[in-house]
Amino acid sequence: RSFHVTGVQTCALPIYELQEMIRAAVPLVVLDARSHTARKLDPRHIPGAIAINLTQAEKALKTGLHDHDIVVYCS
Repeated sequence: RSFHVTGVQTCALPIYELQEMIRAAVPLVVLDARSHTARKLDPRHIPGAIAINLTQAEKALKTGLHDHDIVVYCS
């Protein structure tokens, strides 16, 4: 499933760039949009990531986390 939020710039972010951003303490929000089942089957996650469902991610992007970079991952 995918979604589009008007006015939000998106791009694919290689993991090494995310690692560099985390190391450099860049203000960002990491959202783990995997399903509950997927998180149970593979509990590994990016440190500091917030586990939410895709609908919640869509709402968060529309409602004002715009002062931080937002990384949404689902696999």
